[in-house]
Amino acid sequence: MTKDSVIKQLLTTLILAFSLSLSNYVIACGLLPGYKLSKGVSWGELCDFNEGLASAQKDGKYGFIDKQANIIVPCSIQL
Repeated sequence: MTKDSVIKQLLTTLILAFSLSLSNYVIACGLLPGYKLSKGVSWGELCDFNEGLASAQKDGKYGFIDKQANIIVPCSIQL
């Protein structure tokens, strides 16, 4: 391996590691520590809580969750 290819490989690895660390933050997205989304539920258009609720989606339908990942408004609204 050349010096340039080693540097390129190292930079690629660092960028990937940084991206993964950011994605872990986005996945948590304001949930209280120790909580995670239920199976099949994902974040809605924005990963942001407003007045204690955030949009979530399941099977293409939207609802709202609280900071403990409880579904407060069932995912039944289709946009």
